[in-house]
Amino acid sequence: MTKLYIALFACLTLYLACKKSNNEPDSGFKCKLNGKTWRPYNDDFKSQEAEIHLLNNGQEIFIRASNSRSREGVGIGVYTPGILIVPGKYTLKSKTHFSGSYYRDATHESFYTQSGYEGVLEILKIDTIKSRISGTFYFKAYDETSKSMVDVTNGEFDLAFVRY
Repeated sequence: MTKLYIALFACLTLYLACKKSNNEPDSGFKCKLNGKTWRPYNDDFKSQEAEIHLLNNGQEIFIRASNSRSREGVGIGVYTPGILIVPGKYTLKSKTHFSGSYYRDATHESFYTQSGYEGVLEILKIDTIKSRISGTFYFKAYDETSKSMVDVTNGEFDLAFVRY
């Protein structure tokens, strides 16, 4: 009987130690979408909820997070031809080289930063030893088809990056 109590106590301790206090998954990425907390989620073990890619010898960064339940995603891309991506602020102001985006599959809407709908990506740290990048972001994005806007605020990320 004592062994059973010890085993139950060990299981309970392990469960409580691993459980998050807010019951939210921690993907290393979060933001607010129109004032409501938004987090990535993916129920497919083969796909990542959030990821960062460093491309073109460190001259381009692409951050992507998706939620398979709500079929939504947030993306940020910065391309600085001839200049390495380093910690600092990058203005998100277009659909291409300095962009923020949000998509919603259910309504087929794709929102992009552009003139009048802008934001900022701030890279706080690039740790080349641990291959991690952390930072913050916010942006407003516009969908030309639905003529509507989304407001992405309080964005934070701390993710392992992959070089391509």
